[in-house]
Amino acid sequence: MAKDLRPFSVVDNSGFRRLVNTLEPKYAIPSRPYFSRTVLKSAVLEWGLDNNQGIAVVTDNARNMDVAVREAGLSPQIKCFAHTLNLASKAGLNVNRASRLLGRVRRVAANHLLCDESRPTVSLIVPLKHMIEQSMAQCDEDSSTIAQMKRAILKDFTDRYQGEQNKFLQESTALDPGSGACTS
Repeated sequence: MAKDLRPFSVVDNSGFRRLVNTLEPKYAIPSRPYFSRTVLKSAVLEWGLDNNQGIAVVTDNARNMDVAVREAGLSPQIKCFAHTLNLASKAGLNVNRASRLLGRVRRVAANHLLCDESRPTVSLIVPLKHMIEQSMAQCDEDSSTIAQMKRAILKDFTDRYQGEQNKFLQESTALDPGSGACTS
């Protein structure tokens, strides 16, 4: 799993279980929680990350990732911005009549803002989040559907990247020479 960068959940896949059973029928495959609690902790110790050197752990927004990172004693945990953008746009998609339009916008934004970067960094999150929040401000010209979409997206964005995460992201943006924050 580690060599191929596969998620711990691979142990739950029926094909993987069948393969292991074919190779060694008596082997009991450890559970996914075993890997996230035991193997991850030992990897943290083996790699010398246990003294919390300020190395950010980037994860998706799943709760199980919160638990795994917390149990491994790693910090700060930064939620993947592309995943966050996807979740916020899904909140907007729940507004009737907007799903096709917002789906197109989500694909364009994810592809052009994040995927074109040859070396994306966490320093992009704060300016992109700010840009999106600004673009979601209510306007007198907004139809009721657009206003609902904007409220749904802003509500989803509001609680993300708070506290320690926000502080780390602010520092990363300020220290990244490519972000423009350090130019004189």
